Amino acid sequence: MSRYLKAALLTSVVIVSACMSSGPATTFYSLFASKDLAPVGVTLDAVSLGIGPIVLPEYLDNPSVVSLTSSQKVKVLGYHAWAGSLKESMVRVISDDISTGLALDAVWGFPWDTRIQPDYQVRITVTQFDGVRGGDVVLRAKWALINKAGENLVALRAVELTEASTSDSVDDYVAALNRGLNKFSILLANDIATAITHQQATTPYKF
Repeated sequence: MSRYLKAALLTSVVIVSACMSSGPATTFYSLFASKDLAPVGVTLDAVSLGIGPIVLPEYLDNPSVVSLTSSQKVKVLGYHAWAGSLKESMVRVISDDISTGLALDAVWGFPWDTRIQPDYQVRITVTQFDGVRGGDVVLRAKWALINKAGENLVALRAVELTEASTSDSVDDYVAALNRGLNKFSILLANDIATAITHQQATTPYKF
């Protein structure tokens, strides 16, 4: 190979590398269980819970963080991404928060080990988990509590929670989403405890 050809190849590699490295670096985010959560004061003895699956709208099932504009347009924040699956992160956070809130170790996130058969399962459908950066973020969801022994519906509820973001930065936007999810988790923990305590395994509990 001539030195001219080597020089041309080296120049091509440098140009390609420069093109690949241009643009801002991607920032990755995750969601976390609440650090300040206290037990809700209701205990469930000898009960195991399975949390999930969670169903998300198709536009949220995205590796990038998604927000809305003031005109309700969906904005995909390409250089701000989730460090893993958003759906799995939500299951993990809800499971951890409920475990702490109910002082219950036997709380499993979906999918759980096939050797584990939770006594109750919480199935969650999220219809909104977004908002305007610098404005309000909204978590809107429906959940159903199932008695796994007889596949009976124990309770169901629709929930809508709003949390204000403190600025239009993506950091504060994600933090507001996280706070909303933590609030949803503790509300869910209270409702689950109430429903199971009433032991209405064949008639849906009405909140």
